Amino acid sequence: MPSSYHRLAACARRMGRRASILFVTGHAARRSAEAPLVLAKTGWLYVGGHVVTIAGKHYMVGQMYAEYLIPAKQLHPYPVIMVHGGTMSGTNYTGTPDGREGWAQNFVRAGYAVYVVDQVGKGRSPYYPEIYGPNSPTALSNNQSPYVAQDVPVALAPFGQIDSGLSRQYEGTGLGLPLSKALIDPHKGNLKIETALGRDTTVTISLPKRTVHDNAAAVAA
Repeated sequence: MPSSYHRLAACARRMGRRASILFVTGHAARRSAEAPLVLAKTGWLYVGGHVVTIAGKHYMVGQMYAEYLIPAKQLHPYPVIMVHGGTMSGTNYTGTPDGREGWAQNFVRAGYAVYVVDQVGKGRSPYYPEIYGPNSPTALSNNQSPYVAQDVPVALAPFGQIDSGLSRQYEGTGLGLPLSKALIDPHKGNLKIETALGRDTTVTISLPKRTVHDNAAAVAA
């Protein structure tokens, strides 16, 4: 395990708490509770790092940023340390784009001390290309296809909801697309879903021409 995480755990111990690291993946968040979030302490710190010289100037590199939220009523001896993915930052866990609370607040409400990090060279941990190498941003298209593709079968399943129970944003029973497909299949039709992250979703229904004409004639008769 990287030394920065060991140092962060040691820092938590110095603050009077036994420490373990829980790697939290994903970025779902529950709806904000109505009660105010009551903290005993909140703040931030850097762990690790060393001084290097770049173009005649001194810089601190290799450090990891961490912010902490300590509940007023701590119920568990071990803090939770939340570690984001490679192309993300700690803000994954501190809130949602629509203003709801994130995983950090959820765990604080459950009585855990929480530490949220920005890994070295990410977010509020400065990135120096002279030390870490050239920065090559990851295209959205490289990340979106595996997640969007796996959502389509869920959307077509009866009562399927793409939003999880912890991150639900939209209402509905999850029956619209399954019922549409059930009506189309007997007529040898096709229901096609085209979607991508950050774009509109297009649903196209195709029916064989002969089937449509035959059904129309049967109704007329």
